[in-house]
Amino acid sequence: MRAFLLLIYCLGCVSCGVYSFSGISVPPGAKTASVSLFPNQASQVNPSLSQTFTQILQKKVERDTPLRLVEEEGDLSFSGAIVGYTVSSVAAGGGDQSKLNRLTISVKVEFLDRIDNKEVVKTIDQFADFDQGVNLSSVEESLVNDICILLVDEIFNSTLGNW
Repeated sequence: MRAFLLLIYCLGCVSCGVYSFSGISVPPGAKTASVSLFPNQASQVNPSLSQTFTQILQKKVERDTPLRLVEEEGDLSFSGAIVGYTVSSVAAGGGDQSKLNRLTISVKVEFLDRIDNKEVVKTIDQFADFDQGVNLSSVEESLVNDICILLVDEIFNSTLGNW
């Protein structure tokens, strides 16, 4: 009997379109989402970062929400810019040498929920460390991808997270 009641409860939560098991909460009535290209406004520019970040955000919307992507003015919209791209030393080694370097990416995101008339504007930073002896160009693509995934997850938690 408990299993049956749990099944009914779970089906009710899923069918209403508000809750999901991924922790994402989409407002009732929201059917579309738009993701604008996030231009790279950082002083140091990675030529593929803007496209990579935007595509990862679009895929997250498609994969983890019931929303249909539209070009612009979706019920929910994500826009913003990449505002920081820096490499710094984080761990000192012997002889004043760094053992680790850190790639940090900062994104200013503007989220607009046209259904609930809610807006979130936030700057989010994420980073990945790499060995000082490794040339950034040899690991940059992988680091950028990993950092973009972290940024997108944090954006979702800040905007659609059901916490």
